[in-house]
Amino acid sequence: MKNKIILSTLLSLLSAGFVLAKPDGKERPTPPTPAEMLEMFDTDDSGALELDEMEAAREKRKEMRDEKKEKMSEKRKERQGRDSSEQAVMVIERFDEDGDGNLNVEEVQVFLETMKEKRSKGPKGGSQKQN
Repeated sequence: MKNKIILSTLLSLLSAGFVLAKPDGKERPTPPTPAEMLEMFDTDDSGALELDEMEAAREKRKEMRDEKKEKMSEKRKERQGRDSSEQAVMVIERFDEDGDGNLNVEEVQVFLETMKEKRSKGPKGGSQKQN
């Protein structure tokens, strides 16, 4: 029973993309191997993860998830802090293909499609549920 708990916790940590260091680039880091996880959390060097070590691993994962959410929240606040005229200028700069300083019907269509696609991918690039 104890081995099943340890194995299921290890698998859930691995499948969640658990990492301790942020990568230099924008590439997604690879999750640690089971051996690396054991090395990280086996504080008594017993060669196995005991209950207290598993709890510490779960707590670390929760802290990292909370930090990531906080960073995402800060980015959203930054975007929301822009006034509407600043946002409009950014949209025109990005989608004004003919350079006339306005968005024509085709350019508005590209803008709307881009926003729809961006929203459907969600924050991690995966699909979101559609209501």
